[in-house]
Parts: sequence; C-alpha cells; structure tokens
Amino acid sequence: TELSDIMTGDVTLRCNVSDGRQWNYTWYMNGQQLNESSDVLKVPGNEETIKSEFKCKGINTVRPWYSALSDGFTANNI
Repeated sequence: TELSDIMTGDVTLRCNVSDGRQWNYTWYMNGQQLNESSDVLKVPGNEETIKSEFKCKGINTVRPWYSALSDGFTANNI
C-alpha cells in the first residue's frame, strides 16, 4: 500500500502561543516559509505533503517579537 492510499483528505494544523496576547503566525514546510499567517493551516493529504515537515512560529508587534519555533510535524509519522 502506498502512503497516498492511506492519507486522504486534509490535515488541519493549529499554532498557538499561550501568553494571552494576539499573535500572527508564520508557517514553514521543510524549512521554506509559506504564505500563511493564520493560526490554522490546512494541509492537503498528497504525496508531497505527507512526507513534509511543518513548523510554525508566532510573530508579534511588541517584545518578545517572536516565539520559539515549534516542534516539527510530519504526517507520515502518524
């Protein structure tokens, strides 16, 4: 069975910095920044994305300006 047969539909990833402030978010796929600033990233379950690693980082307009980079998520580790 191929991974593409197992993984169908979207995966929803959520990024959250829990310090009570409003944050914007930056998402990365395999180290490349994505054009997405929402706290939620919908990832289509296709052959490319199921092997990819996703990370996110919070961005703010006041100190601290950045959160730590999240742990990575890879769908084929499920």
